Amino acid sequence: MRHHFYAAIVAACFSVLPACNMNRLIMARAVEAQVAFFHHEASDTGLERLAPQVYTFAFESDRGIVVVTSEGLVVSDTFNQRYVDALLGALEAEGVEARVNTIIYSHHHLDHVGGGRSLEAPHVLAHRDVPRYWANANASDAAAPTQFTDGTQTIEIGGVRFELIDTSDAHSETLLALYLPESRILYAPDTLTPGVFQLGWTPEVPIDGYLRTIDTLAQLPFETFVASHMGYAQRAGFQKTVEMQRDVVETAKRLFDARDISNVYLHYDAKIAPDGFLEFYDELHARYGDWHGFDQNILPIFIRLYTTELLGDVLPEQST
Repeated sequence: MRHHFYAAIVAACFSVLPACNMNRLIMARAVEAQVAFFHHEASDTGLERLAPQVYTFAFESDRGIVVVTSEGLVVSDTFNQRYVDALLGALEAEGVEARVNTIIYSHHHLDHVGGGRSLEAPHVLAHRDVPRYWANANASDAAAPTQFTDGTQTIEIGGVRFELIDTSDAHSETLLALYLPESRILYAPDTLTPGVFQLGWTPEVPIDGYLRTIDTLAQLPFETFVASHMGYAQRAGFQKTVEMQRDVVETAKRLFDARDISNVYLHYDAKIAPDGFLEFYDELHARYGDWHGFDQNILPIFIRLYTTELLGDVLPEQST
């Protein structure tokens, strides 16, 4: 696949000006590939019923859940105004006439909270630190929280039980997963996406913390796992994706140990660095090359794993 990609670049370069800037063209194609990554078959699929009281709604690459309760609808997340408008249209077409009673924000990131203000929900639940982040961000179209949580707790809304789960080590300090025990549905934003070659790590969380959180989620007796972007899957799809992520981490660890990067830093050596990456690429391509997002995400994943190994970026021991 990559040989065809490079051949296409060369052909395109020869078809334009003689002074073609090859590096510029390669980077432009890489950006196009990143955009294409978000056009997944499970994106933009509209409203689907997962259980008698639970729907999932996907618009573009964003996906949330809607729970029907005796007090009205509970929505998590709202993402942006286009998402909200499309959601309301889909609910109307489905014949769901209840108003939105509660918004549950999974975390403070702006790509999850936009459009919420227009729903005029009387109740908005968020992690207690969300306002601290929004103080210096443009969250003007997010709904202002009316109640807060410190993390893990159980609440009841209109006869439906919601278990909020602290997943702050997986993506952001304010991240919450949402488990619905009666329907055995887990909505865990920005943790993993079933069947997608993407690892949900951000610079603010160490990888070991992320994996520890995934293990915590795996202990829940859920049957359906809903991601906040792209798709959802039954438990087997969740487990297969967890196994892929652990395999990627272990593959990198073996590669780095073989090169003793504490004494030979890859980024200092023009030979070792590309050879190390290509070994990483080839080994994983044999197992996951057909997964959505492999070529778009393999290099940033390699860089993140290398940086983690180089810096010893792990969670500190809990203080006593």
